[in-house]
Amino acid sequence: MCSTIDVYFSASMAFDELGLPVAMTASFVDATERKKVEEAVNCLDAALSVSRDIKHLIADEKPVRSVGINFGAPGDRRADDGTLWLEYPIVGGSSPNVPVTIDHDKLLFTVFDADFKKELNKKRIPEKLQRLFENRRITLIPGATVSVEEKSIRWTIAGSRKRSYLVEKTGYWLNIYPYERFSHHSSRIQGDGLKWVAASGIKGVSSVTVALADKPADTDGDSFVKERLYTIKLFFSEPDDVKQGQRRFDVAVQGQKVLTGFDTVEAAGGRNRLVVKEFKGIPVKYDLTLAFTPSSNATMEPLICGVSVMSDE
Repeated sequence: MCSTIDVYFSASMAFDELGLPVAMTASFVDATERKKVEEAVNCLDAALSVSRDIKHLIADEKPVRSVGINFGAPGDRRADDGTLWLEYPIVGGSSPNVPVTIDHDKLLFTVFDADFKKELNKKRIPEKLQRLFENRRITLIPGATVSVEEKSIRWTIAGSRKRSYLVEKTGYWLNIYPYERFSHHSSRIQGDGLKWVAASGIKGVSSVTVALADKPADTDGDSFVKERLYTIKLFFSEPDDVKQGQRRFDVAVQGQKVLTGFDTVEAAGGRNRLVVKEFKGIPVKYDLTLAFTPSSNATMEPLICGVSVMSDE
């Protein structure tokens, strides 16, 4: 059986004193690995192009028309309908800048800033801060990434395969909040739709905010910015072996309750099953805000796999 490979071929002639050709030398090099690198670079160029497009929208105060946020995902991905789904937190590398902010009610520890923010703004974990994690028997994986949510104010540390940490500056102090990521192969997910969105998610957050338009620098400019109507889709899937009633919570969109006592197992009909909740005509001026409140009898924290935003206009 024969197969082909990509090669780089070069040849040169040798001449005598009279300028007549007397020999020719040639060589070739297997270029398979180089071709793979070139293809990867082309993919990165395409991603950077998309990144510049989205940053241009925000910088020019033009509202985002369509975007998806895939929580806990290993990277960005474009759906068949053209929607660009962005990972959060950022663990797979550079990602288009659509600001996402999460809040968590459970405080892990508080530490005096000690100029940690300078290193965090450079997307590096300060050694002293890493030791503070280790003192609490928390080991951050080698190459743990830092994403800057709001410069000098908020950062996210992806500390392990399952754990991330929200770092928030309040005065001279840094508050560290833990939350859990989950991710597995989309082949586990049953149901119709974007199974790969439901294959990952985050647990234990109280709110999620997605910036869809930049706020003007002065208050006078606010009067010229109008609300836009969006269709919001929320994606859920229960990854754990839990029973009905254990994970039950309310969901509010823009301060209005849209789901009451939502049960991930009951709504989907079982574990690892995709369920999507759609809400049309949601007014958004600058930020889309989702809030999650556990029911009084729930024993498990709320979760969310993804949210997609599509302009109705």
